[in-house]
Amino acid sequence: YLMMGINDVGYPAGSTMKKYTALVDQIRAAQPNALLILMGNLHVSKLWSDNDSIINNPVLDAFNAQTAALADGRTIFYLDPNPLFDDADGALSAEKCTDGAHLRPQYYIEWSQWLTAESGRLLSSLQGADTQ
Repeated sequence: YLMMGINDVGYPAGSTMKKYTALVDQIRAAQPNALLILMGNLHVSKLWSDNDSIINNPVLDAFNAQTAALADGRTIFYLDPNPLFDDADGALSAEKCTDGAHLRPQYYIEWSQWLTAESGRLLSSLQGADTQ
């Protein structure tokens, strides 16, 4: 599992994605048979997004799209946790975060359960593809 940190989004997108892609390539070279699951970054709250010109939801969506593009659906996969935590506006739900960017502790349990279920779904689909 690999997830870019929100602080990395504050750097120029081109250089950040170049480094992230290099890290993915390095992992693939070191562990060519491993499954790699790339995680999308969580959105920030609407208040945060509306008041930050550097780290905001449109920027996060662009990074997530570039991250998703690295997935090949065979050995590299992309999972987007945002639907789990977003409000109706597509922003991190204010009641689920402490400061507009970080989840309240109890939501990490929900995230881990979702991640376990999604990982199981991915593995099941791969096993089904192997038997066809």
